[in-house]
Amino acid sequence: MHTYDSGGRLCLDIENRERIVLVHDLRTYGEGLPVGALGWTIPETSDGYTFADIMFDTGQKLRLKQYAFERVAVESASAVANELIAQNRNTRFDADPFVAASCREDWIAKYYGEYLTLSETIVKGVGDQELYAFTFPSLIELATLKGDELYAVKVGFSKNSSDGAIGRIRSQILEKAGFPEKPNVLLVFRTWDGRHLETQIHKRLRSLGRRVPDSLGREWFMTSTAELLRTIDECDLADLPPDRLITGADETLEEDFAGLMAGGATIEMGMVPGEAAVSIGIRYPKEEAEPCDEPERKRRSGLD
Repeated sequence: MHTYDSGGRLCLDIENRERIVLVHDLRTYGEGLPVGALGWTIPETSDGYTFADIMFDTGQKLRLKQYAFERVAVESASAVANELIAQNRNTRFDADPFVAASCREDWIAKYYGEYLTLSETIVKGVGDQELYAFTFPSLIELATLKGDELYAVKVGFSKNSSDGAIGRIRSQILEKAGFPEKPNVLLVFRTWDGRHLETQIHKRLRSLGRRVPDSLGREWFMTSTAELLRTIDECDLADLPPDRLITGADETLEEDFAGLMAGGATIEMGMVPGEAAVSIGIRYPKEEAEPCDEPERKRRSGLD
């Protein structure tokens, strides 16, 4: 379904409510909001182009970015919802929360287990952003040999709703050959404002003289998991801002590519000459693709 403004631009209807279906997972914000959940736009408070307030059939109200949902015809809404739910069965977006949790563990092991040690990770808190702490086993071993309770720990945060702190930590391990061991992820603490919590913890640790002086990064501190948990208990934790534009969780780019390649497609990547952008070409199997001179092209800005 499409609505256009007087200038011919695609927009949301700001006069009449529209039926929508979720295409991103929003269960971080409440139960009953998996991919396929149904709701209605609230036209009076939509800006018409980037976001809309949504009243879900579950009774929850959230402000969503436009690409978190799709508009559907009222008469076909249930069929579209059921199709989306079926497509996501036995994935981390399964409508059954227990199946989704199990599949998420498998997803983490598949995409991140080769790079990160997660067997002793403590996961706590509630929110769509995540404070994280990681170290290396040899740093803990060295502290133990010296009789110290503290060791060097990287304390940062992520507000990526798809792969969160685990994805952020993985992005810092650019090349396996450059590290003698896998990072040990100590803590993932969920919160509604990761920057606010991170700032408080950094400030408290700096006041104690805990910053690692010779570290190439500014977020390494001499601390421990136990001390970080005590420090978080002393911090001011933010609530979900009522005007936050929500995106929800979706597949990562790596998952998208894996799915395409599993279907026989090939991925071609290269830099766009003279631009800070990457060209991504997707070539589908000949028997399924329509004849064309060039493969489909998508561009991702290097500045995003």
